[in-house]
Amino acid sequence: SGFEDGLIVTLDGAGDGHSSHVYDASGGKLRYLHSVPAFDSLGCYYAYATEICGYKAGKHEGKLTGLAAYGKPAYRDIFDRYVQYQNGTIKNIGNAYRQAAIRALQMELPDNFSKEDIASTIQLLSEDISVRYVSHWQNQTKRRNVALAGGVFANVKINQRIHEISEVDSVFVYPAMSDEGISAGA
Repeated sequence: SGFEDGLIVTLDGAGDGHSSHVYDASGGKLRYLHSVPAFDSLGCYYAYATEICGYKAGKHEGKLTGLAAYGKPAYRDIFDRYVQYQNGTIKNIGNAYRQAAIRALQMELPDNFSKEDIASTIQLLSEDISVRYVSHWQNQTKRRNVALAGGVFANVKINQRIHEISEVDSVFVYPAMSDEGISAGA
């Protein structure tokens, strides 16, 4: 990022058993602050919505990001029963994961659901959770520079909303958001 100090937040589907890590960076050192288990992954719920809409999870989430502009968050009450921001973390309150989560969501959605409305719902939910999550840790560290990494931050609208947090001066999004980031990390 080139930042002398900052808040580092990763957010993706899953990797190493987690979906998020949070660090405070200062003086060339990283101080671990928090992690979210893969079970509680916001990125996975975006992938579930992608699959429910008939697209390939892990590959076509960007289609939902674009489609969201054409819908309304009509299913927010349903998705809110599955994944939420709570007290500095992200929680899978629906207690469903992978295929079980997809089946549970499909059972609650109407048979004639709108792909545009699912896209709008998961997009707004993801923006809200991401902003609240980053804001919480920014308030804890008081770091005005934020470095983001992971597939959730491939979503430009989420990044825009984080950049608009009044306490944030600069945002850096690491460009290697998939497995290619592993080699850089190593």
